[in-house]
Amino acid sequence: MKLVRVDHWRCGEVDGYTYLWAPDNVDENQFDSDIAAAAAMYIEAKKAFLERSPMPPYTNLHDIINNCSKETTVGDALNKLEVAQKKREEWNSLERETTKSFGSYMRKLGYIPLGWEDEDDDTGVICSDVSWGHRHGQVIDYTRTHTDYTPNIDDDPHLL
Repeated sequence: MKLVRVDHWRCGEVDGYTYLWAPDNVDENQFDSDIAAAAAMYIEAKKAFLERSPMPPYTNLHDIINNCSKETTVGDALNKLEVAQKKREEWNSLERETTKSFGSYMRKLGYIPLGWEDEDDDTGVICSDVSWGHRHGQVIDYTRTHTDYTPNIDDDPHLL
């Protein structure tokens, strides 16, 4: 196994990293192909979720007030806002539960996601990136590498 990194790009900037263990026979071309395949599977899963469960619109108090009659009280408007926000929060929660992380799709392709402490220390690490484009308002779980965790191979023989 060897260590590889995926740089996640959104709107022209790196938005996160995912470090993974890759099989020894994976080269840069295979890695790039696997990243593209995992990103396509991820996007397809999101698309399938959106087709069966349309996202409720983002609603703010201004939207509520503009669509109220003159008889509507401030309390009524605030209640409508609370209901709309609750629907959006429930939908967001369901979306997170019904889609897997990017790392889970890489795992299907033989990679093992892990944490890594220092993203500037890339000595010997094959790095590549994936551009998610302008998917504003859409949560993408990159299987982020958390900076507070560094695997210790001596302490965990399962990492080898």
